[in-house]
Amino acid sequence: MERDADVVVVGAGIVGCATAYFLARRGARVVVVERGSVPGEQSRKNWGFVRQQGRDPVEMPLVMEAHRLWRGLPRELGADIEWIQGGNLALAADDRRMARFEAWLPVAREFGLATRLLRPRDLGAVVPGLAGDWVGGMHTPGDGHADPEKTTDAFARAAVAYGASLHLECAVQGVSTRAGAVSGVITEHGEIRTPTVVCAAGAWSARLARTLGLDLPQRWVRGTVARTTPVPAVSACAVWAPGVAFRQCRDGSFTIAAGGALDHDVTLDELLEKQGAVPLPRGAAAAGEPGGGAARLGGAPAAARVGPRSRAAAESREGATQPGRAPAPAAVAAAARDRAALGGLHRRRA
Repeated sequence: MERDADVVVVGAGIVGCATAYFLARRGARVVVVERGSVPGEQSRKNWGFVRQQGRDPVEMPLVMEAHRLWRGLPRELGADIEWIQGGNLALAADDRRMARFEAWLPVAREFGLATRLLRPRDLGAVVPGLAGDWVGGMHTPGDGHADPEKTTDAFARAAVAYGASLHLECAVQGVSTRAGAVSGVITEHGEIRTPTVVCAAGAWSARLARTLGLDLPQRWVRGTVARTTPVPAVSACAVWAPGVAFRQCRDGSFTIAAGGALDHDVTLDELLEKQGAVPLPRGAAAAGEPGGGAARLGGAPAAARVGPRSRAAAESREGATQPGRAPAPAAVAAAARDRAALGGLHRRRA
């Protein structure tokens, strides 16, 4: 293992590997350390959406630049990341959600996105065979999706090709300092001297920050993602409904998720930081979601922190929904609509 580097990146998910690639391409001596594999956690099992639609206006310049990079990544990385620019469709099951879509249209116009609202009869042109009692949708044809595992692996390989070093099965134990500045990273295989550390540890970032005496509030949420067997082509568009989200991969399989419904386990850290937390109303728009979907705590709304501390990004960890929990009535109704939608797709394939 190297004993010194210009930059040490902690975490070999898509954020860490992309960071290593762009730094190494500029000539920096980069070392990436990862306690597991590439990719091992959040970057291996997620939706794979590459979405401009529904973003906060403050995010839009960054999101649009990222989208420009995504379009050129297959060529730049020399890898098939299954980039498909098939659009993104957000569905509305009631007028309230549809009104939120309409309220976002000025943002789309400001940044030149070809986003438009669709009436129920127009939805089938985007996703043939779509069933369900939808009042409409919001469609952004320029959005896309990609395979998160293949993309992360491609970034890792490209970073190594530019001279970055990648150390797997190598857990970071802490960050060392000298005279008030970062001086190195302590791993289970020894210390790497460096003046710069990039924390790309995802859900484990708070624990790493704690070694520096920093308090990074995080909420661990758990979302389930499933993959089906291949079926005939239905649509290249990624779909986000109140209770389900799905995209069809290049091999015909579907990646299916719970459309913004998340499970949240209360931890000791959160109990210690409970002061200042307020309930998140059921059905309130979650951060980054185009109009709805609250995190659930055993079927009830989770707590949302207000004030500056709420700006820390919440990270999700993988896992399945815990058995034995009684779903909320709204979740049952959403699931019924979603089954109807997927049933319509199934009938079309038959």
